[in-house]
Amino acid sequence: MEIHQNIFLTDTLEPNVYKPINARGGKLNLPNRDRNLHANHLIDQYKEACRAFEEYQSTNVLAKKVANGTFLEFSGAENCDLVTKSLENATKGIRVLNIRDKVGIIDEKEVITTKATVYIPNGQENYFLDRIRAYASEDIKSGKPKYNDFMVSVEEITSALKISSVWIGNSSHMPNEEFKWYEIWIDINEEPNDISKELFEKNKNEVFSNLDQLGIEHRSTDEYIHFPERLVILVKANEMTILDMMKQGIKVAEVRRPSEPNRFWGDEKLSEQHGWKDDLINRTRFIDTGVAVCVLDTGVEGNHPLITPYMIAPGLTINSSWGASDHDGHGTNMAGVILYNDLKRYLMTSDDYYLHHSLESVKMMPPIGSTPVRLYGNVTEQAVLIPQIEHPRTERVYCMAITDADSGLNNGQPSSWSAKVDEIIYKQKKLMLVSAGNNNFSKLTQANYVEECINKSVEDPAQAWNCLSIGAYSGEDSFTPTSYTKGFYPVAKIDEMSPYNSTSVKWENYWPIKPELVCDGGNMLTDGRFYTSDDDLSKLTLSNDIKKTLFDYINATSAATAQCSCIAGELLAAYPSMWPETLRGLLVHSAKWTEQMINQFSVTADLTKKKGIRNLLRSCGYGVPNLERARDSLNNCVNMIIEDEIQPYEKIASSEPKMKEVHYHALPWPKEELIRLENTPVKLRVTLSYFIEPGPGEKGWKNKYRYASCGLRFDIKRPTESEDQFRMRVNGAMRDENYQSGQTNSKWYLGSQNRDVGSIHSDYWEDSAIELSQCDSIAVYPVVGWWKERKNLKKYNTKIKYSLIVSIETPEENVDLYTPITNKIASRIPVTVDTNN
Repeated sequence: MEIHQNIFLTDTLEPNVYKPINARGGKLNLPNRDRNLHANHLIDQYKEACRAFEEYQSTNVLAKKVANGTFLEFSGAENCDLVTKSLENATKGIRVLNIRDKVGIIDEKEVITTKATVYIPNGQENYFLDRIRAYASEDIKSGKPKYNDFMVSVEEITSALKISSVWIGNSSHMPNEEFKWYEIWIDINEEPNDISKELFEKNKNEVFSNLDQLGIEHRSTDEYIHFPERLVILVKANEMTILDMMKQGIKVAEVRRPSEPNRFWGDEKLSEQHGWKDDLINRTRFIDTGVAVCVLDTGVEGNHPLITPYMIAPGLTINSSWGASDHDGHGTNMAGVILYNDLKRYLMTSDDYYLHHSLESVKMMPPIGSTPVRLYGNVTEQAVLIPQIEHPRTERVYCMAITDADSGLNNGQPSSWSAKVDEIIYKQKKLMLVSAGNNNFSKLTQANYVEECINKSVEDPAQAWNCLSIGAYSGEDSFTPTSYTKGFYPVAKIDEMSPYNSTSVKWENYWPIKPELVCDGGNMLTDGRFYTSDDDLSKLTLSNDIKKTLFDYINATSAATAQCSCIAGELLAAYPSMWPETLRGLLVHSAKWTEQMINQFSVTADLTKKKGIRNLLRSCGYGVPNLERARDSLNNCVNMIIEDEIQPYEKIASSEPKMKEVHYHALPWPKEELIRLENTPVKLRVTLSYFIEPGPGEKGWKNKYRYASCGLRFDIKRPTESEDQFRMRVNGAMRDENYQSGQTNSKWYLGSQNRDVGSIHSDYWEDSAIELSQCDSIAVYPVVGWWKERKNLKKYNTKIKYSLIVSIETPEENVDLYTPITNKIASRIPVTVDTNN
């Protein structure tokens, strides 16, 4: 089969004005109220809450500043909506600081109460009182009370000067009288019409100055994270200290437990085999393409003979006192897989090994003692920027297998670390691969390991939208028993989900699919009661202790992340100028589930149904990536790539921001060849990849508080549609009053409910060739994000890059789809006539 390069398409775009299809919003679930009784009740509560806040006496003897506003908590009724959009007025300085759902059990039934903490500046105390009184006495044209939905939704108003009003996370970690390090998220924008860097610096410096005046210990003024409307810092405090901060004028929006990274490495060593090493060096053909994989870890042993020739020397570190060498082996373990992928295979073969990417290392973990509490978003940013400064011309992929094991109960919500990873990728335009985190031996016991993997959440910061989070499948199920493992057997079959894997099955549907990809992370052994790792079921890699041994073992999601990073490095080396959005898209686009994964998950669910697919998708992502499928096109399998930029929204003069444009792409479709093939099976796959700008903060993740700056979606012209019908179906601006929706069946395997989350969307459509012959047009259009909704941040006219990957393939090897596509592309290129001859 002839191998071709992927096809990068140009001149396919036709932009058009976009108007979203109006969808009916869900009806608010509101309690019934006696108008006058409820209004009087709210007035009394509001006044009492303000009085309680005012009467709070600081326990800090250094406190001198008087609060410049009031913190109140608004609560909805049980299992009812709270109309949170009415709680904020940016022009008056009234800010929603956080929105939380409190879950409880009453009479064996789940009860959810929505609570919002609101900051009201001095001089605006009557804002809500005026609305309550208007609700009590004024009607609108429909006859309903003024502000009815908002007021009816509020069950209770109390002072928010309590730690539960700002705490985000497991209640068992909530601050008490003991002093510990906490992340303090501070509302930083005091003037909605001024979001300048100068104002931010002024506000940031004032926060640190206030902390100093209060005698509160904090990290240096250089160690902070800045998000839209949020400053995140580390403070050593207890419950009363945090309440003092609020009372003294610091707008504390959220308090969180800081991330505490965990690392994994193998303990067993392989005897020195210098002959193997020399032979592999002689067979390695290194081609320097200017591409590197940069591992952010514990450092790398740069003097290892199998690393030195391919490492951009010397190794780097975020702290010069640490040195750059590997102090515990994990970074070098990672490096061995990043360079050689399957080291055992290449040691035992006589074939040449071709390597097209080099290795970079940044040490971001300290060498001795326990890791001090840090803002790991800030640490990660430092680690990312150092190699860009040192080697600015290198194209690179970042690899990080450091996660917070204690975050394994998270539900997909962004942290300061994961949001910073999103921001780094968005701003630096570099792809980062992050390990999903590992299942714990102690959790497996006698339970079904698949069930335990489903219960084990992907770890912080792998919930980041823009990174590729890497999980693990089992590449081995054979081992040599020892006296220690007598009576043990492999937990997973080969090519099934690895027992190390963590998942996003327990997350709400609106959070991203994590992990997106799975690579070989090895297997475990069990005797039915106890679980253990085994060298035979791990990946062979390199050791940092080269005086004792050259080789070592690595397993779990660290091994999987290193393997996927190797594939990413080789793919980028094949197309060094492609966008990182495209690199991420191609890796996902190439992925497939193994038959064993499909069989494993089909036992408990119908994989022909969308709900049945969900467990497989959120456990094994899109499957196992394949370098050849991502890098190459064949005659019967063609990858077409479009890299473009769209402006999702616009604001003209004093008008409200609105949707701006849709992109229609005309594909060079092999229509005639597909018609000739008639009923031959064909698969169409589409992947849309883009990077969002994060807007973190616990504000309910909906309405104007959405986490993502914007969202994009794709759709294709279906077999029974004309081009006009297709455009009218996806774009309300194309419709007139006579428009009638046609019946066009969709055969997407995942479906929009499963795929339209996060910032990468991939799906496939299998049909006969003659049916898919008409699918020659594709649309990319925006959905709502905070760039549009949060007008005070003035991002509504921002553009966003996206990569669109379309492949068409058939199992028939004698079919040539590649040539008709390239012929159509050539026919589009205008011929320039030289008039001088």
